[in-house]
Amino acid sequence: MHFDVIQGKGLGNNALKSGDRDAVNRQTEIEHAEALDVRNQPGYYTVAAMPEGPEKQYLMSILEQQAMEHEASLPRYWDDEIPRKPVSQSSSWINGINYDPNTKMMVILTGRGNSYPVAAQEPYQVAEFVDSPSMEKFFDSHYRTNR
Repeated sequence: MHFDVIQGKGLGNNALKSGDRDAVNRQTEIEHAEALDVRNQPGYYTVAAMPEGPEKQYLMSILEQQAMEHEASLPRYWDDEIPRKPVSQSSSWINGINYDPNTKMMVILTGRGNSYPVAAQEPYQVAEFVDSPSMEKFFDSHYRTNR
């Protein structure tokens, strides 16, 4: 997941924060499974009660596609490369954040071309950082070594 950050002088304290704030959060395993569960699709039980055959298989494949479309429409990301809904934040120092929820590695990118890897971050911790009132202050209080 890559979060762009508008970076520049005078843009501290996340001055340009906007968009769907839920887009900085990752779905939980349960949310993801429920969104993809065809049993939650309208008409599932009618199709499930049909006798086995090509028509039932076809209708089940449509329900599976609908479930995947539903999951993709949710604002919370799963294994996406960019947020699903527009979300922006700004910083006078940070210019981007890369996060891999599978390895739990976050890399903070700066306008000076530096990068700061931060290991063992849960998705909710990354969301707190991205959505904080000031990402630079959050960085200083939680991750700062020397910059």
